[in-house]
Amino acid sequence: MLKKLTLFSFGLFLPVISLFAQTPLIDSIKRLPEPEQIAVYKKLVYKYFENDLVKTTVLIEEGLKLARKREDKKAIIFFILNQGNLLVSQGKFAEAMVLYKKILSISKEINYQRAIANIYNNMGIVYARQGKYDLSMKHYLKALKIHELNNNQLDILRAHNNLGNMHVRLKNPKKALEQYQKALDVSKKLNKNEITATLLGNISRIYISNQQFPQALKELRESLSLAEKVNDYRQVIISFNNIAEVYQKQNKLDSALIYSQKALKAHQKHQTWLGMASIYLTIAKTYNLLKKPALSGEYYQKALKNALKYKEMPVASDIYHSLHKLHASRQQYQKAYDYLLKYNRVKDSLFSIEKSKQIEELKAQYELDKKQKQVALMAKENKIKTLELQQQKSTKQALFLAMGILGILFLLLINRYRIKRKSNQLLAQKNLIIAKALREKEMLLKEVHHRVKNNLQIISSLLNLQGKFNQKQDPTVILKQSQHKIQTMAIIHEKLYQSDSLASIDLKNYLESLIQHFKNGYDLAKQNIAFVTQIDKITLKMDHLVPCGLIINELITNSLKYAFPTQPTGQIHVKATQQAESCILVVEDNGIGLPPEFTLDNLNSLGLHLVQGLADQLRGSFELLKSEGAGFKITFSI
Repeated sequence: MLKKLTLFSFGLFLPVISLFAQTPLIDSIKRLPEPEQIAVYKKLVYKYFENDLVKTTVLIEEGLKLARKREDKKAIIFFILNQGNLLVSQGKFAEAMVLYKKILSISKEINYQRAIANIYNNMGIVYARQGKYDLSMKHYLKALKIHELNNNQLDILRAHNNLGNMHVRLKNPKKALEQYQKALDVSKKLNKNEITATLLGNISRIYISNQQFPQALKELRESLSLAEKVNDYRQVIISFNNIAEVYQKQNKLDSALIYSQKALKAHQKHQTWLGMASIYLTIAKTYNLLKKPALSGEYYQKALKNALKYKEMPVASDIYHSLHKLHASRQQYQKAYDYLLKYNRVKDSLFSIEKSKQIEELKAQYELDKKQKQVALMAKENKIKTLELQQQKSTKQALFLAMGILGILFLLLINRYRIKRKSNQLLAQKNLIIAKALREKEMLLKEVHHRVKNNLQIISSLLNLQGKFNQKQDPTVILKQSQHKIQTMAIIHEKLYQSDSLASIDLKNYLESLIQHFKNGYDLAKQNIAFVTQIDKITLKMDHLVPCGLIINELITNSLKYAFPTQPTGQIHVKATQQAESCILVVEDNGIGLPPEFTLDNLNSLGLHLVQGLADQLRGSFELLKSEGAGFKITFSI
């Protein structure tokens, strides 16, 4: 049965497409400095090879031309490697090998180890497609040795995958699974979803050959999901076809045809030759099981034609074997015999006892070389350690006395320097602390003087206004009102000196303290008057806070004096909210309200006159609200 496996290359496999003329893309690249051009060509080759093969082909040629002009050997290797991959995609293996051998020589000349390993890997892929498994395994092992020496984890996992594929071809599923699992562990660790998708697809082939169909489908669906996620259309095609084969073996023929058609449509969409023969073969077998000989025969011939065109001899071998069994079941013995002969010829060219023996010898040689290198490395390390110990001993004997004397002198100097430096540091720290404390005290003293002066002026002005407006009022009442105003400013200073900043205070904290002062001062619990607050966390400067405190004081006092003459209970609502860069203060009560003819244009109350003046001082607005009782709103910028 056909094994639809994926081999990892280290270049790019691209179908050949006729070149187009010079494009604006190339023109724009050529305006860059030449070193940058090569880097851009490389990046664009990786970018476009999945979805724009025409651009990719031109980019490879333009990049190679520039690399040769600049004699950039690493870039030359990159672009020729991908030219070889283009030839492989056409089945032109001999021409591809000429290019691979050419850049292998250049890579060895400049000791470009990773390129050498990658070229060996791609040569192994060519030999695998020709059915030369002994040469394929030999080159894969060469690549793996180099990658292990250089600890190239990504390249190591690719090599393990390709070795696993060879074990599948050699009917050794247990060893194949070991190689795939090694690669899968590294791929998941590196979070390489595209490679993980390929490995899961390859592992599914082991489960299919062991008729573990549920496990195979599980691996295939995970592979398909990852391939679609990273837009790896090649693995999507392979997953579709492998799922179709599983359904075919489970005799779910309608499902098998659905997934085969999905694979075929993906091929047509991306115009790739890869795996076309395998898809045709799966469809042919499905139609044969559905007893549709005409369609079955048509797809068998398509599969054979495609496999021979691209020299996919392992696939051709499976097709010949399937055609032999098909014609034998139909009692068409002559055709069955002819296909059996063709199958045996291809099979003999692909695999023999001698080749299997050579491969095992290569594997054994690889393990032996690996152990010998480890032994040699350990011996080298031991020799180096011995030499180091001898050198250290002689050096110690020669320098011990001189180092001792110098060490004592050095310690004395260091100790003297440390004592002096520590004394200087302590002195500098103390001076800084003293200077800072003096500056802080000076600033604090100035600030206290300034604020006391301002607040005394405010108190003086308030008392003056109180005297003018309330000449007939009881002096005790006047003094109590003045006391509340002074307490309002006292709370501000109390909060100010408790805060970290001497310039601003949290309005919420301040208003809660002010309201508590009113509760205690007026014994509001006995009067059944309650406060309802809604105060945002707003930070105000002193220039705003003193007027705000006096405004709230006047409006609350006004409500307490006039709002509830006869009511058994009452509520005073205090709100302070921030909208954008404005602060909104609202004081409302549910008392008897204001007279119908009352307006802010005709004020005869000292308290409201004061509120109006303070609002003007804040450069804000003072509004009368329509509410159940009396309500006022002050808005100002902060």
